[in-house]
Amino acid sequence: MAITLNGVRTVVLLIAASLSIGGYAYRYFKTASAPTHGELLTVVRGRAQGPLSDAKVEVFTLDNARVTSFPAAAPAGGPRALREGTYRVRVSHPRYATTTRLVQVIAGQTSEVRFRLEPLAARR
Repeated sequence: MAITLNGVRTVVLLIAASLSIGGYAYRYFKTASAPTHGELLTVVRGRAQGPLSDAKVEVFTLDNARVTSFPAAAPAGGPRALREGTYRVRVSHPRYATTTRLVQVIAGQTSEVRFRLEPLAARR
């Protein structure tokens, strides 16, 4: 059996076509699934100041189970990936009153919540 140039060319073209179709199918099925996570972005500020980098952000489920906690300082206070759902976000600071809010995280989107904390002395 003799190997001809046309035979080699045919085999190479079949392999290239198979890889191309396989790569497209893989990418299609990989990206076709719906996202299950969204992002939570928190911005924490004092009443008359800039960002409060030493504030603590805590995220809880509605059943008060802690999901995560992190400092408000950038980049640590940047977007956090969370499963879609409703969360209770609490921000605390030694010199400011603790504040809690409900936040809805939607899959594939960024939910931004801004906190402006009141000084402890102002809440008498």
